[in-house]
Amino acid sequence: MKKLFLAAGLPLLLFSCDNRDRDLTGKWQAIKLDNPSLEEIVVEQQQFIDSFGSNTTPEQNDTLYGTRNIDSMRRELQLQVDSFKAIQQQTLEMTQFEFLKNKTAILYFGGAPDSASWYFDDDGALILDELKLKGTGTKTRMEIETLTKDTLRLRFTENGITSSATFRPLSK
Repeated sequence: MKKLFLAAGLPLLLFSCDNRDRDLTGKWQAIKLDNPSLEEIVVEQQQFIDSFGSNTTPEQNDTLYGTRNIDSMRRELQLQVDSFKAIQQQTLEMTQFEFLKNKTAILYFGGAPDSASWYFDDDGALILDELKLKGTGTKTRMEIETLTKDTLRLRFTENGITSSATFRPLSK
């Protein structure tokens, strides 16, 4: 009975792998990055900018910050935060993953394209493996949160920080 159950389940397992490969194959455009740790830092920076120097006298500001002109410092700090957000958005807009049928992934992050092998591990995670393709580089493991014909959402951890990236298809 167990052999019959395993034999009956094998085609279903192979079919689902083929569907997952088919659904992933194509070019995907990043549209959103969720990184709670980074978002919290940006919120804290904004709160600091909004309250910076508001509870001190010009003399105290001169002693603490080396200037009495807190408005100029606020503008400069705001420009830095705005610049960071703009760079993050630009990077997102220039990020594309192309998964080829031959199990090669071409990764675009705005500069020269990079490449890696792609495959699924035993837990169903997506592996981008430069080492397997080129003999050098890294292996990145990404949990697939969503994979449909319209949406790819990947969760990954880099330097101890977890992010989720959402992609939409460019071509299939």
